[in-house]
Amino acid sequence: MHNTYEQIIFLLLRLGNIYGKKDKEGKTYITTPFTNRELANMIGSSRETISRTMAQLKKKRLISIDKNGYLVLDTGALEKALF
Repeated sequence: MHNTYEQIIFLLLRLGNIYGKKDKEGKTYITTPFTNRELANMIGSSRETISRTMAQLKKKRLISIDKNGYLVLDTGALEKALF
């Protein structure tokens, strides 16, 4: 089993593979909007935990929000954060 931080990263990577569009720089743009509550329900966590973890990931520059409001994943950095 993985801790919540790792579960959220795995979830984001999985959503990126399903709903994402990759650019030339290795970033993945998730164009489908998901609320923190929806993300929490996907892994059996709380909305608050998702909010805290997403803030941590933004601070570490592993994820960001672009000018269009899309979630941008640095997939390589997220994968490195797991291993």
